[in-house]
Amino acid sequence: VSLHIALTKSSMRAEEYEKALYYGHKGIELSNQYSDEDAKAYLYNYLGETNIALGNYTKASQFLNKAWEKAHEIKSAQSQLPFIHLNRAKIYYDQGDYKMAIDILEKVEAKQKLKNTNFFSLEDMYKILGKSYKSIDTKKSLYYFEKANEVYNANDKRQNEIGIQIIKKYDLAELKEELDVAE
Repeated sequence: VSLHIALTKSSMRAEEYEKALYYGHKGIELSNQYSDEDAKAYLYNYLGETNIALGNYTKASQFLNKAWEKAHEIKSAQSQLPFIHLNRAKIYYDQGDYKMAIDILEKVEAKQKLKNTNFFSLEDMYKILGKSYKSIDTKKSLYYFEKANEVYNANDKRQNEIGIQIIKKYDLAELKEELDVAE
């Protein structure tokens, strides 16, 4: 099931939405088979996000509602709540309801600050806030675009550091040499 979560997310990030839907639905089947309710929160959220990208907002809302239910049922899945909120805000933004998108995302931001958590998707949150405020309050719009840029730079640095750690830990240079020889 974990593999299908990763494949769904990777396919979605690569904008291969049909593959993401396939792996997501297959992951739901497997999580039903193995009674992995925790995985469903992730898969439903990714299926919701994929449907948003495809413009299928009704389906996206249905999946996000299921993800919301699972995240509230299972403590370990509650980490998905900010992402579910982010995806709900994307729907409102895409449909032109900027005030609702702002309301949702400002609540996520407030909770994030209280818990002092940080996640890569903050960049998206700040971008959507910036875009949503664009026609309402240009000062706030600029503020959130600047925050998005700060988070982007921090994410870029963190991703670089993670890449270096992975290379060191798994000695990927040596692995690449072995693969080159094998070819």
